[in-house]
Amino acid sequence: MSTIDELRATAHPIRLRLLSLLTGVAMSAAEAGRELGLSQATASYHLRVLERAGLVRVVEVVRLRGGEAKRYRHEASSVPFDAHEVHPLDPEAAEDRLVYLDAVAEELRRRARDQVDGPGVSTDAALWVDPETWRRVVQHIGQASAILHAAARPPRTPGTRPVSVTAALFPPPPLVSTTVDRLGPLRSAPFRWLLAARTTSILGNAVAPIALAFAVLDLTGSAADLGLVVAARSVANVAVLLFGGVIADRLPRDVVLVGTSSAAAVTQAAVAALIISGTASIPSLVVLSVLNGAVAAVSLPAAGALVPDTVPEAQLRPANALLRLGLNGGSILGASAGAGLVAVVGPGWGARRRRSGLRRRRGPLHPHATAARAGRGRSARAHLGRRGPPRRMA
Repeated sequence: MSTIDELRATAHPIRLRLLSLLTGVAMSAAEAGRELGLSQATASYHLRVLERAGLVRVVEVVRLRGGEAKRYRHEASSVPFDAHEVHPLDPEAAEDRLVYLDAVAEELRRRARDQVDGPGVSTDAALWVDPETWRRVVQHIGQASAILHAAARPPRTPGTRPVSVTAALFPPPPLVSTTVDRLGPLRSAPFRWLLAARTTSILGNAVAPIALAFAVLDLTGSAADLGLVVAARSVANVAVLLFGGVIADRLPRDVVLVGTSSAAAVTQAAVAALIISGTASIPSLVVLSVLNGAVAAVSLPAAGALVPDTVPEAQLRPANALLRLGLNGGSILGASAGAGLVAVVGPGWGARRRRSGLRRRRGPLHPHATAARAGRGRSARAHLGRRGPPRRMA
């Protein structure tokens, strides 16, 4: 098949039978329908499809009572195969090629039921051979096909008998180097942006929980409150994850990622503002943790599904490896950076670092009475096994 139109036109068992029938004789739709056991309307429809694709042509117009009848013939198949001719594969025709092969398989099943006794052969092979041998095979099968089509006669001609031949020759795929270019995805600008964005995002996501944990301990000194705030985010993340997959399938993934990143920045900024201003409370932190977990769940499916849009299919594995390296590295560095920020400037400012592009501004931490601070400090030390106030811990 040389064109997509020809491929689509022949992707039907009835049209394959019509092409074989019209190789040996010109027939009208009514005559072809009687020969193949079809209605005239069905035969006429399929003949028009083949005519539009250039696979059959009108060779005679017969006048009948009340109209005229066109006789069609198929003549292109008498041309031998050219073993040196190259037909580049059109990626858009991949699905049409599969439909065509399904039609051929259905026609083969029909012929197998109607087979008669006599000499025959059936073979199948997927082998490694030298290019010259492959060209000889293509040439011989092409010559055999040309001989058969040139000798075709009308059905039931004296001295003839029905025969059936099907040949499907698949050209060898190009040899691909087994060496994997692990840094190849970095040559793609869209992937570089995706890698940088996701690494930066995971870096901030790793800083925020450390700062939030110390903020809760600094606020109440209760391990139960800390567990409640952390669990709220995790539960929301799991509950919304499936819904995030639906959103990633229905909406543009880049829009989903930008929107969720912006929403995450807003929730973390709200946490930082509450802690710095001294108005933070456990219920407010729980609510913000739920929102942050839900936003993260929506972004995960879109981020994962965006990778195939940035690199070729052959580079998906190294691309995913680089992405995973960036995510793991960002998690490790973010946790360390979060501890350092809490020790130096306090949990409120550590949470504030989650917002990219915002200017740092010093402000008072939540005011506590001396006795309350000492009590919370002892509680935090009991849970964390360290000395000194939580804000000074590294």
